[in-house]
Amino acid sequence: WNAIGRGLAMVPSWPLLLIELIVLIIVSGLGQLFHLYFSMALGHLANKHRVMMSVVAFIAISMIVNFVSGFVMITPIFRSFFDMFETMPDLQGGILLLHTVFTASLVFSAVQLAAFFFGTERILSKRLNLE
Repeated sequence: WNAIGRGLAMVPSWPLLLIELIVLIIVSGLGQLFHLYFSMALGHLANKHRVMMSVVAFIAISMIVNFVSGFVMITPIFRSFFDMFETMPDLQGGILLLHTVFTASLVFSAVQLAAFFFGTERILSKRLNLE
């Protein structure tokens, strides 16, 4: 515990990092929940084998999201952005990198959450008969 206390004393912005991490966990968890709901809504648009189609939709959406995030990570702009942190002092660059990664992950998770939420809402309100 003493080592953790000394480490936190070296990082003055640790409360902000903790808040960013908590918000990221909540938004990411909600995004995964709505990913599941969106997959079920898509699967129930099929006439037969609705559960199987929900599983297929879940896997397909996961593959698309992973492909997009992987594609973004190999772009030259993304790579040059992280190369910039190598020129900074260790602690300052590491803290800035953490803030940047948490913020980018939060934005990506929020976009996923919004897409899954509005997609689910649209399918449930316009396409499925829930009466």
